[in-house]
Amino acid sequence: DGIISGDLQLANLLDKPAFFSNLHLSGLHLNKEKLGDARILSSWNNSDESIYLNAQIINVGNVSTSRMLNFSGFYYPTREKDNLLFELNLENFRLKALNPFLEGILSRVEGLATGDFNLRGALHKPVLTGELELFRTGFRIDYLNTVYSVQHKFTFEENKILFQDLMLYDTVGNKALVSGQISHNYLSDFRFKVRMDPKSLIALNTTRDMNDLFYGAAVVSGDVEISGPLNDINLAINASTDQGTRLFIPLNNSAYVSDHDFIFFVDPLKDDTVQKRPKTVIPKPAQNFNINLNATVTPDASVQIYLPYNMGDLSARGSGNMRMGVNAAGNFTLLGDYNVQSGQFNFVFENLVRKRFELLEGGRISWTGDPLDAELNVKGLYRVKTSLGSLGIVLDSSSSIRNRVNVDCIIHLQNQLFNPDISFSIRLPNTDDETRQIVFSVLDTTNNALMTQQMISLLVLGSFSYAGGSTANLSSSYINVISNQLSSWLSQISKDFDVGLHYKPGDELSNEELEVALSTQLFNDRVTIDGNFGMISNTATTQNASNIVGDVDITVKITKDGRLRAKAFNHSNVNSYYYYSNFDNYAPYTQGIGLSYRQEFDSFGELFRRKKKRNTN
Repeated sequence: DGIISGDLQLANLLDKPAFFSNLHLSGLHLNKEKLGDARILSSWNNSDESIYLNAQIINVGNVSTSRMLNFSGFYYPTREKDNLLFELNLENFRLKALNPFLEGILSRVEGLATGDFNLRGALHKPVLTGELELFRTGFRIDYLNTVYSVQHKFTFEENKILFQDLMLYDTVGNKALVSGQISHNYLSDFRFKVRMDPKSLIALNTTRDMNDLFYGAAVVSGDVEISGPLNDINLAINASTDQGTRLFIPLNNSAYVSDHDFIFFVDPLKDDTVQKRPKTVIPKPAQNFNINLNATVTPDASVQIYLPYNMGDLSARGSGNMRMGVNAAGNFTLLGDYNVQSGQFNFVFENLVRKRFELLEGGRISWTGDPLDAELNVKGLYRVKTSLGSLGIVLDSSSSIRNRVNVDCIIHLQNQLFNPDISFSIRLPNTDDETRQIVFSVLDTTNNALMTQQMISLLVLGSFSYAGGSTANLSSSYINVISNQLSSWLSQISKDFDVGLHYKPGDELSNEELEVALSTQLFNDRVTIDGNFGMISNTATTQNASNIVGDVDITVKITKDGRLRAKAFNHSNVNSYYYYSNFDNYAPYTQGIGLSYRQEFDSFGELFRRKKKRNTN
């Protein structure tokens, strides 16, 4: 764009073309980028049959005037070779004007370029030599959706561009050391041979709209080799993941709202007014782009998988060695084992159950090529506190509060990732062996249907499925559902504490109870603290008075296997008939501290026999 004035003459267009000009361009724009005012002068020299050319772009700024481009020299149209003799000088040239020429590889190119060049040789074999220095330069790699900045000096030799120890910065200031060369065949057929050594560099930053097979952010350290021509670029990456890496593999093929999407409210009664959510689409690469990634995955990285059939999503942290390949046709391959260390599984079942399970260490996800055809073997834990009364087990006849124990609900996902098999089991983490034996003598853990029924009951109602007795009723089930939902909301306040709320209505035979429970595990579950604070409306008294009760139990595993333990407790004596009748007014609480040791044995003599140490010499 711009306004041009002056004279231009063209001669010998079919044989040895020549041109003569005296042109002035004001308001010169290239690709919508204003460059300044330009002047193009050319003249003919009869003595050596040459054309002298001088082209300048003058940028008039607010502070000073600079010569952004100066191209001057001689062209010898009658020579067969060495007919170019020019000098090119750049001063703060605006790189933004070059964006359309790099479409499909780079975008959002901006910055300034300064340099001095010599152009020699023939028209069909031009030789460009000199130096170029970039200032405040930034660009985006379209396929990776990553933005980088650079400031460095490049050396131009015949048919190659060299650079050494270039510092490449990402958007958060992390850097990579880059060295290599770009070779070409007289300014055509460009080929890359570049090595990068990133240090916690953002190497991927895509969204689901850009790639529906995998997307996310990858922060890596390692080495990267870029090779090949522009129409077939290859990336060979050997890297380990760093903090900030989050990869997503959507297997559900269902629309959802991500952190970077927008929500549009439309009128469902007007079908013709329904608007679709705008998609962030990058230009389709005009050239091939191939990636081969060997990654050492560390727990700093998280992987989130959206399971099909609205089953939920799995978010994990772990370790493993993975190989990933992507070619220009869009084929995506994934090989390796991912060992789960921690994470969450948001389980959804028929819109009836929505629970967050904590993944247990030791799970594994294995890929053998197709990212949709992976083997899954992971377990998740969801802890509830419930009474054993529905199973006909009574630990303390004085209060149902003390009959409540921690129950670990275990979900097991295995076999195909795209359609995993689900099974359930339970654990009783803080109960003694005698209580465990009583519970598992009642429950048939080999019956999958029964275990599924018990699991749904524990997750929905917060209690075991009713097995007998006459105290169960529909109203108490509704109350359990409400209490369980409130407990779930309260537990989301902190991941370190489990907060629960339990309410039991009273009747002619039992007391009305309101309990708030607080539990936590510290020092790798070596210390367990359970507290129950509540109110009991005692039906045994004529005044029907409400009594405040509070129980605190602290258990310390002195040995790692838990055989030797120390325990301290503070239990309320309220609602205990013995204490209420005799000592309640004098000792409302009972405290205690003690040690316990557990040892399994097959014979009484084995209990006292010391095991001999194995001789390793």
